[in-house]
Order: sequence, then C-alpha cells, then structure tokens
Amino acid sequence: MLELHQAGAPYYPEFFGDERGSATVPVPIYLVPPSPSHTTSRAELQRLINSIPVKIVVVDRDACIVAINGACQPYLRAVGLDLHLVAGQSYYAVKARFAAPPQDARSVSEHVAALCQHSTPFSQTLSFPLAGQDIRMVVHGERLPGAEDLFILSHLDDEDPESETANPRRYHLSMLQAEEEERKRIARELHDETAQQLALMQFNLMTLRNSDMSPQANDAYQAMESALKAIQDQVRTLSYLLHPPELAEDGIEAALAHFTRGFARRSGLQVEFRCLSGPIKRDPDMEIAFYRVAQEALANVYKHADARHAVVRLRRTQTSFTLEIEDDGRGVPEHILNGQGRDIVGVGLSGMRERVAALAGQLEVRRTGAGTLVTATIPRRRQTD
Repeated sequence: MLELHQAGAPYYPEFFGDERGSATVPVPIYLVPPSPSHTTSRAELQRLINSIPVKIVVVDRDACIVAINGACQPYLRAVGLDLHLVAGQSYYAVKARFAAPPQDARSVSEHVAALCQHSTPFSQTLSFPLAGQDIRMVVHGERLPGAEDLFILSHLDDEDPESETANPRRYHLSMLQAEEEERKRIARELHDETAQQLALMQFNLMTLRNSDMSPQANDAYQAMESALKAIQDQVRTLSYLLHPPELAEDGIEAALAHFTRGFARRSGLQVEFRCLSGPIKRDPDMEIAFYRVAQEALANVYKHADARHAVVRLRRTQTSFTLEIEDDGRGVPEHILNGQGRDIVGVGLSGMRERVAALAGQLEVRRTGAGTLVTATIPRRRQTD
C-alpha cells in the first residue's frame, strides 16, 4: 500500500478514529509494510504518478528508476527507448541518451546525486536536440512526500506558460492532490468491499453460535468473534482516517471539531478545539492540508510529548489562514527543530512542512514555556474567503 503515514511506522486508529463508536483495538495498523519494496507499493506509486500531466520519474537513493509516467513516453520513443523497459535502469544512463551539452548534463547529474545522497532539492534547466527541435526544460527534484528513500524528478518544457523555474509548488501540489484521490479510493474500497466481506463472515460465524460445540470449540469461537469485531473496528476507523466525511460535507471547522473530540476520548488527553476564524469559504486544498497537519501534530503530542493538554486553534487574518496546535508537554528537542532529526518526529515535521509549502504557506515549530507550538499559515487565495 502506498505510504500514508510513514514507512514501517504503526498508526494507532484507536486514537484517531471517528466518534461513531470504535472499540479499542489491541494492535496497531500498519498503513504500509515495514519493508520498502513490495509489488503493491510500486503499482500504487505508478498509478499515482500516472494521474499527473507532467513528465515524472521516481528514483531511489542509487538514482535507479523506480517508476516513470506515461507523459515521458514521446521523449523516450524519440531516442529509441521503451517506457516499460526503463524501470530499474540508471537515471544517468537514460539521461545520457538525450545528448544534452556536457555542462548541462553534468550539472543535472550533480544535482541528482546531491538529492539522492542528502535530500537536497533543486531546479535546473536542461537543453538538448530532439527530433529536429531544440528542447529546453526545467528539471525539478525533491524527496517524494512521505518517503525517505524515494525522490521525484519532474520535467517541464520551459516554453510552457505554467512553467516557473523557481516555483516547484505546482508539482508538489499535484502530488498531494493525487495522494488524496488515492486515499479516497482506498477508503471507498474498505467501506464497500472489505467491510461487506467482514460482515458476511460475521453472519456465517453467528450460525455456529447455537450449534453444539465442545468447550475447546466454544473457546475458539469466542476468540474468532472477538478478533473479527476488532478487525471490523480497525477497517471502519482506517476508512474514516483516509477520507473523513465531515471534511467534504461540512468543511474544516466541523472536521477539526469532530476529530479533536474523538482524539481526546481515545487518547486520554485533554484536547480543545477553538474556531476563531468565523465561517470559512470552502477551499479543499487548504482544508485537507490543515486536517493532515492536525492529525500528524496531535499524533506527535500523544506519542512523544508526555503532555496532558493540547489546544487546536483555527484563525483568519486579512491575508492568511492559520492553524495552531499547542501542548503542555516536554517540548520538541532542539536537533529536531534544527532539521537534523531523522527519527519519526523529524520525518513527520518534514512532511507537514512539505504539505503547507505546496500551498505557498509556512510551518513553524517552536518550544514554548511549557511545551510545543506548531503553527501552519496558508495565504488566502481570495479576499472573500
């Protein structure tokens, strides 16, 4: 399954589920398998990038091609390459087929190497002749959102009026939108397919209840019934987390109010939501960004802060919307605040920053006198928002 939290990290639905009733479950759900390379993960990554109308190549830390989308096909065909045969090849070797000037080719290769080794993002122009034309494009590289060892290289023709050499946000926003569509699809499948099959299994199991069973068989029946109910609760909660209905139906204010109530009940933390913005005109990109930031920030509070109380505030100014998550815990370590952390908290903060930056916003994390304050600010697109 495509990474939805972070690779190998457990996601505890009993602390993030909806308020409609979900029993505490004894084990965490892994939204991705702990090992990185699985056929399903690659297939879903391929489906994700295929939905983006920009030439996309995903590489690993060795700069080997992991996935490539259909928008690259005309360019590959022009140099005698097959889209379906380049996976697993070196990005450098494929790039060399395009006969770019040595200086351009060397510069792009150096940037790609720095990206793969140190996660250093870049934007670089690249020129080359192709089918009798002089092609000039912008190559932009950054770490794939939510993945530690995968990197996305997007290639946009420089003549494109939408192209902005210094503005990679459009690419990142497209990735995030495609990721949310994938979350919706998985949530629908869990609700329409998996949940129905589990209900049928429960019905069939109930037919055994009144039959004569030995004590050992009765014990086994009770264990299966309890396990099946726990799985149903997990599936229901996971489906909700992937695509909370309040977000689409009622907006960010209702969704955050609902989420924080459920989080407080399940985690034991005192979580308060304060909507200080008044009614907000619908903006799906901003709403999903704030909702995911709240999820990740409160998950960090529960798992790492040793806090007793947290407050989530939604504000609006003349120029921006702001989401604040403040707790009274031990505070984020300095090395994490400085961007040097490679543990779960550091990766989570990096993911939040990437999501907010895709909307031209900023994410600030700082220690307070008694805890941590996470502030996400996103500019208003319209003054009527």
